[in-house]
Amino acid sequence: MAMAGRSWFFQDWLQRISCAYRISRRRATLVAIRRLSLLLLIVGSAGLLQAEATESQLDLQPLGSFDSGSTPLPDGGGWKLFAGPHLTIKDCQQELDQKVVVVTNQYIAEKFGRDDIGRLLQIDADFVRSHLPYEVTEPEFVDTPSGERCHLATVLRFEHDQPFLDEVDSRWKNVQRKARLLQVAFGSSSILLLLATTFGYLKVDAMTLGCHSGRLQLCVVGIILTLCAAGVGVSRWWILWI
Repeated sequence: MAMAGRSWFFQDWLQRISCAYRISRRRATLVAIRRLSLLLLIVGSAGLLQAEATESQLDLQPLGSFDSGSTPLPDGGGWKLFAGPHLTIKDCQQELDQKVVVVTNQYIAEKFGRDDIGRLLQIDADFVRSHLPYEVTEPEFVDTPSGERCHLATVLRFEHDQPFLDEVDSRWKNVQRKARLLQVAFGSSSILLLLATTFGYLKVDAMTLGCHSGRLQLCVVGIILTLCAAGVGVSRWWILWI
């Protein structure tokens, strides 16, 4: 009797330990899934907010804001640009470079039929200067109530612009190729993540012997929704859809 009682007590003790171990593993798995869902949701939300902020920062400044210092040439072959009055020549040059970039971006937007092509190609004053040389006039100094100020002016012509357009077209094709590669990588990664989520659900459900199928299904739905939110953020922030 004593031996039978000890054996029964030992078996009951082992059963309780194994049950507690299974419960602890289930709880750890559920906690890990919940934390992963929360982390992915945070990443997706941050990507969306950052993408919206970046898009607002990268909006091109319209030429209308420079109306007082930009005049189209009578023959329609370019623009005459003015900068100033400013305290230093450097400030005038910076404003003039801004206007050169804005005018050039509008010109290539008309040629290629895409408004944001200048931003996507990162057209800057150095690039324009190397392909469409323009001469800046000597600084003109004027007296104002607040002191001496300077003006700068230049004429930007788009005549004989074929080499410039060829270079822009080459850059644009490179951007398109990179964008397509990123799109393929993004699509493949999305499919792999969905497959991994499904496989993980089936494996955990098998480990728990179906005791928590309802909870696991809710977790899987949450993970999929979180992955979708994160995917939207990633696609808007890192991927160019063209």
